[in-house]
Formats: sequence, C-alpha cells, structure tokens
Amino acid sequence: MDVNSIGLGAVLAQEDGENIIAFASRALSDAEKYSVTEQECLAVVWAIRKFRLYLEGYQFIVVTNQNSLRWLHYLRNR
Repeated sequence: MDVNSIGLGAVLAQEDGENIIAFASRALSDAEKYSVTEQECLAVVWAIRKFRLYLEGYQFIVVTNQNSLRWLHYLRNR
C-alpha cells in the first residue's frame, strides 16, 4: 500500500511478491486529508475491503514500509 497527499494505492500479490493478483487506487477526498499515520491506516482498511473477495477465508499478511504503522503494531503487542 502507498499513500500520498492526493491518493491511495494497493497491490494484492502472492507470497513471493512477484505474482500480482490485483491492484487498485483512488483519490483522497478533502475530508480524508488526515495525518500520515491515519492515512496509512485508512489505506490498510480500504485495501482489505477492496480485496475482500480474494482474502475472505484465508490468512493474509499486510506488508507496509511505514514506520508509523509498525509503531502502532508494536504498541498493540506490548
């Protein structure tokens, strides 16, 4: 997933990361111009909903390079 000041993007790939199954993107509305951490969380929720048909019934891993989300995950697991 990726977020910038104007939109969200996500890629659904198999475990090796090279076999892409689907990708999606959309623009952010003015009401969605949150902090970077909140926008990254929005991207995760949006992508999971978008790819729900592919993910439902399977375990999956969300991969991100955003330190803000890693920090939130760390806090949750303390």
